[in-house]
Amino acid sequence: DNNAGVYVALAGIGSGWPGGYLQVGDDANSMETRGTVEREAAQGFAETMLGNWTSGIVDESNLLTVNVGHSELNSITYDALLTGAANVAAIGDQGRWEIIKFRTADSLGDGRYILSGLMRGQRGTEWARGTHAIGDAFVLLSMAGMLRPNFDAGSIGQTKTYRAVTKGRSPASASTQTYSNTAEGLETFSPTNLGKSISGADITLSVVRRTRLSENWLRGIVPLGEDAERFEFDLFTDNTFTTVRRVIVSSTRFATYTAAMQAADGYASGPLYVRVYQLSGVVGRGHALQETI
Repeated sequence: DNNAGVYVALAGIGSGWPGGYLQVGDDANSMETRGTVEREAAQGFAETMLGNWTSGIVDESNLLTVNVGHSELNSITYDALLTGAANVAAIGDQGRWEIIKFRTADSLGDGRYILSGLMRGQRGTEWARGTHAIGDAFVLLSMAGMLRPNFDAGSIGQTKTYRAVTKGRSPASASTQTYSNTAEGLETFSPTNLGKSISGADITLSVVRRTRLSENWLRGIVPLGEDAERFEFDLFTDNTFTTVRRVIVSSTRFATYTAAMQAADGYASGPLYVRVYQLSGVVGRGHALQETI
């Protein structure tokens, strides 16, 4: 995280795959080698749809059946699930990846596993928890078989060509794929814990920020991870969240909806419909916290 690069998972055909290398270029005629791997990444697809989950630390309700071919998945302890870096995976498709962790991998044979004991929405991807479908791609996120070629901010939105080549084979033996970098690794996580306090006729909204540089379940003091602290509080007219009543820009995690603003907006009382964004100096708004308060 925190750079404009993209993650690429490489996998071969069969357990004896000798490794490979990644080429990247502006087109198929300008490819450059950007890294090598000695092992393949465990990846496959979802045979069932992963359901939504919005509460609790561990999702014990949803099960996910995946097929990873000749790769293997393993179970871990509950403590390792909560504190370790094992069994982290990406599930989804372009534009809707959710990062999960799983405790138990029950083998069904032939590369098929039922995953349970899931930690959902890891690394700020809670917004994608309700977006899944049968056939979603599944990638085990480990160092084996993973590369992240770095790009500068100028590459954001630019389409690049990628080619994964098996070691010992010619580049012409591999197919090419194109991808436009969305800079997901630079988007800020959504804030959390929206609060409201009233002083006289003024209403003060507050949030707790998160950062890609640190995770803290207690939501304590964490590194900023940006060049400056900036938030935008969008106030909407109703619970459809379609018409913006006012945007309050703040250099802290607090925003005051003053009595004068309320009068100008025609707001007298009742709930506030709020979306809050933390801003990145490179890509602007990150993922939103949306709540009625």
